[in-house]
Amino acid sequence: MRNFFCLFLVLVTLSLMASHYKYDLSICMIFKDEAPYLKEWIEFHRLLGVDHFYLYDNNSKDNCHEVLRPYLQNGVVELIEWPQVATNIAEWDQIQVAAYNDGFNRAKTKTKWLAIIDSDEFLFPTVENNLKKFLKKYEKQKAIGGILVSWVCFGTSWVEKIPDNKLLIETLTLSAASGSDHFKCVFMPKKVSHVCSPHYVIYKDGYRHCTPSGEMPPFIEIDKIRINHYWSRDEWYLNNFKTPRRVLWGTDPATSQLWGHASNRDYDSTILRFVESLRKRMENGKKL
Repeated sequence: MRNFFCLFLVLVTLSLMASHYKYDLSICMIFKDEAPYLKEWIEFHRLLGVDHFYLYDNNSKDNCHEVLRPYLQNGVVELIEWPQVATNIAEWDQIQVAAYNDGFNRAKTKTKWLAIIDSDEFLFPTVENNLKKFLKKYEKQKAIGGILVSWVCFGTSWVEKIPDNKLLIETLTLSAASGSDHFKCVFMPKKVSHVCSPHYVIYKDGYRHCTPSGEMPPFIEIDKIRINHYWSRDEWYLNNFKTPRRVLWGTDPATSQLWGHASNRDYDSTILRFVESLRKRMENGKKL
């Protein structure tokens, strides 16, 4: 009986250890010369419940390390140098996927949920105020390994430059209105084999992804959770960073301009309920 009891305690202990993660929710992201936007992006997602960030620096020349220093010091951010150079979009996709797989391998025993998004993408539930609370319901569905979250694409809103005293999310308010058929993944690493693209992962046998309501793609849903995708940011960023970078990768300048302006269609206030709380976090250094 005593041996059985000891064995029982060992099994319980191992079970508890197996179910314990250092983080409930983390994000993996790769960036290049995004220093002016990193703090708002990080603080927004911390406000929504994200615990940890795996950030990959792709040859930045700006002061991103200075911006990230407080987050590195307190362990919120893990920064990995990723110096590969892309000469076209296909190579850039390969660089991203390699970084994401590295992040996935770093995170898979440490975090329950992992999101792979970009620095111009803001992930949030449309009704609830906490991502971890929103994701909790999917943990009870044994076959579900992750959810696909639709983009809502924003244009420049015809804003020349976001004022220094304004947030990006409160300034850029014109979007394409309807959800995009492009998705990003939020998934449980323990149920995933590897990352296959910037948008998708490959699940282990017996697991799959779904849309927020449990449907299989291509159903587009933005009523429960969404990603606001500020691809072009403002006119200044579109003209000085986005378009020149895309030209180097073989994209016609007119195409980038079209992408930056085509979504300037409808006023979208869905994210604005977070502005006041986010501004307080941005202004209060102790929140770092």
